[in-house]
Amino acid sequence: MDFLHSGLFIQGMGAIAMVAGCLSFQGRTQRTIATLQAVASAFWAIHFGLLGALTGAIANLFSVPRNMVYARAAKSPWAASVAWPALFSAVFIAGGLYSRIAQGESWIFVLSVAGQVLSSWALRIRNAQALRLLSIAMSLCWLFYDYLSGSMPGALCEVMNQLSIYTALWRYRGREGGREPAHGQG
Repeated sequence: MDFLHSGLFIQGMGAIAMVAGCLSFQGRTQRTIATLQAVASAFWAIHFGLLGALTGAIANLFSVPRNMVYARAAKSPWAASVAWPALFSAVFIAGGLYSRIAQGESWIFVLSVAGQVLSSWALRIRNAQALRLLSIAMSLCWLFYDYLSGSMPGALCEVMNQLSIYTALWRYRGREGGREPAHGQG
């Protein structure tokens, strides 16, 4: 067995993704959250691909450009368009259907697709507290997908994400109505 397919390497990719994902919800702004989510998605795509969980790999691979577009939304009018979440949602649905029809993935593909569609809309929200609230549902979809597809690092990550989200909700409660700080702050 080569190093790329060893359990240590595969789980290591999941561990890196887990750290980036958990840290993302502690970001003060939508841009920070989206950027760290892009990093996490890249490592999750590798992790799920090596595990053979096609829908999880496809969903996370498509999440990288989505998250990078969203990270620019506060400063770039083209990236703030409402067309982006609709486009990315359609891409996730098409990728999920491909993995179901062409690759025979089980019905659990719906969970990862639902998680990515929810996150496509959540990451577009400039109010960081509202983003975190919608991320709870997204995280629950991934928790069940991870568990059912055998990704224990993924399931552990979603439990940690839930804790991180609730911590950030408490930490930032009542501050500026949950909105991003003014330009140049935080």
